Amino acid sequence: MQPRSLNFNTNSVVAWILLTSSSTRRGARVGESTSLAQDRRLNIRFNTHRLPPGEVIIRKKSNYTWDQGIEDNHMRKNATNLLLSTLAAGLLAASAANAAPVTFYDGTFTSAARAANAKFAQDGTNLIVTLTNTWTGDVLVPVDVLTGVFFTLSGDPTLTRVSALLNTGSTVFYDADGQPSGGVVGGEWAYKDGLAGAPHSADEGISSSGLGLFGPGDRFPGADLQSPTSPNGLEYGLLSAGDNTATGNAGVLDSGGLIKNSVVFTLSGLDATKSYTLSNVSFQWGTNLSEPNETCCTSSGGIPGSGDVPEPGTLSLFGGALLLGSLTYARRRKARASV
Repeated sequence: MQPRSLNFNTNSVVAWILLTSSSTRRGARVGESTSLAQDRRLNIRFNTHRLPPGEVIIRKKSNYTWDQGIEDNHMRKNATNLLLSTLAAGLLAASAANAAPVTFYDGTFTSAARAANAKFAQDGTNLIVTLTNTWTGDVLVPVDVLTGVFFTLSGDPTLTRVSALLNTGSTVFYDADGQPSGGVVGGEWAYKDGLAGAPHSADEGISSSGLGLFGPGDRFPGADLQSPTSPNGLEYGLLSAGDNTATGNAGVLDSGGLIKNSVVFTLSGLDATKSYTLSNVSFQWGTNLSEPNETCCTSSGGIPGSGDVPEPGTLSLFGGALLLGSLTYARRRKARASV
C-alpha cells in the first residue's frame, strides 16, 4: 500500500491525533489541509495500515514522518520503563535501609509488689525477645526475682536458640567470676516449645529456672556460669531496676549470680514473609510455678511492616531515585527534540 500524505500548518508544534481505527481520522482526511497555525507548512507521511488506535503525539519537530512518530513513541515508552525501574530500585533500597527489628508485642505488667516488661520483635527470620524486670522496689527475697516469661506464638513455628545476651546497661551481681565474656548468659537460660503444664496453657517459655519444665537440652548457647549445667534455682534471674544490691536475704545474696536487670534472647525460624501475634503471655517470679505468676498485661504493638515511618535516610533514597528517573526522562526528551 502506498503512503498517503496529510498536510498540516503549524507554528512550532505538531499535534497528531490517531483515533480508533486506521480508516477514520477525526479532523483530517487524506489530501485535506487542516490549519493549526498560519506561518509554516509541514508534510507528514504515514502508512494507513500502520496506524494504531488511540495514539496522541505532540512534538516540536519539522518534517515529522510517521516512522519518526513511531520511533518517538518507543523512546517515550522506554524512558517511562526506565523511570519505573529506577523507582522500583529506589523502593528496594528504601526497604533495605528501613530493615530493622519490628516490635509486634510490647507487654508490661505492673503492681506495687513487682513489675516486668517483655518485647517481642521480628527481624527477618529471627524472633528477638527482650525480658526486663522493671520494678522500682528492692529485691529482698527470691520471689522478687524475675525468672521467666511464657507465651504462645501464632503459627507455632519451630525455633532454634541463637543467643542470650545481657542487655545494654545490665550487669551481673553475686558471681565471684565477675562479668560473663561478651555478655553471654545463654548457658543459664532455656527456651522450650511444646510445653505441657505451663501457666495459662502457654505453649512456649523462656526461663532461668527449671520450674519442672526446662532441662539441660533447652539451654541457649553459652558456657555454664553456675553449676549444675541445667536451668536451676534462682541463678541468673533478673533483679529489679530499683534493686539495692547490698540488701537481700541469703537466697538472693548467695544465689551465685543475678542480673540487673534485662536479657535479650534471639531465636531463629520465623517466616520473614509472615507476621505473628502472641497470646497466653505471663511473667514468672521465683523458682516454682506455685510462686508469683502474673498474666500480661498492658500491651502494644503491630504487624511487622505496618505503620513503619521511614527514617530520613530512607526518604532521601526514595527521593533520589525519583529525581534520577525524572532527569533521565527529561534528557532523553531533550535529545530527541533536538534531532
